[in-house]
Amino acid sequence: MPRPDKVQAVADIKERLEKAQAVFVAEYAGLSVKEQQALRRGLRAAKSEFKVYKMTLARIAAAELGHENFVGLLVGSAGLTFAGE
Repeated sequence: MPRPDKVQAVADIKERLEKAQAVFVAEYAGLSVKEQQALRRGLRAAKSEFKVYKMTLARIAAAELGHENFVGLLVGSAGLTFAGE
């Protein structure tokens, strides 16, 4: 039986994937905390959001939504940018 927190994380990812106008996968390794904060602020100003998820959970969410081509991109130290507009 899956843990409730993981089930909730998959549901959150699925909801964000469905609402987003576009989704970008970006490797964040090498960015300092300050650079990550600046990235997040800039994205919020553009009505977008950068989130880091466990890629296993992101792959499950994408597969459940039928985004099989997207699943292969969800590897490594990557985050998801959800574009709102």
